[in-house]
Amino acid sequence: MDSVIRIYGPYLRSICRSRLSLSVEDAEDVTQDALFRILRNLPELEVRSQPGSFRAWVTQALQWSVRDWASRYRQGQPGPVGGTDHLRLIDLVAAPDFSDDGQSRTLRLVRDVIAMIKTDCAPQTWRAFELFAIEGRSAAEVGELLGQSAGWVRGVKARIVRRLREELGNPFENEG
Repeated sequence: MDSVIRIYGPYLRSICRSRLSLSVEDAEDVTQDALFRILRNLPELEVRSQPGSFRAWVTQALQWSVRDWASRYRQGQPGPVGGTDHLRLIDLVAAPDFSDDGQSRTLRLVRDVIAMIKTDCAPQTWRAFELFAIEGRSAAEVGELLGQSAGWVRGVKARIVRRLREELGNPFENEG
């Protein structure tokens, strides 16, 4: 549960600030409500094998929280004068910030997930992953360097990549 808050809290807050242009206070309120929804409904979540399904579900929770927040905002404010009912919503959402196309948010999410996985690994295990998967050294070379077999090195990579896929799905879907 802590990892959900640690990873997806900044992600949701970022969407609230950059895509919806909410104030810091409103972004915090909406993010807190979305995280509450997520954690409350997590036990009933139907796990799907589709990449990115958890992230899509998290985004859906944010959408419901934004709708609820907008409804509360409308109820507490005087009605629009001389325009449509959408005037208040137009005033609510400032012009989008086109300097952030979603990639920096995605990269922050990926970086946070990698940091979380790294803290869950023994230092030697993470070093094997770095040398083999990131630096591109051979499994035999990494195994020899760390006093392990080449099979162990390949297994380390497989486990960490599987964990990355479980946590992220496809981090680049639902962007833009």
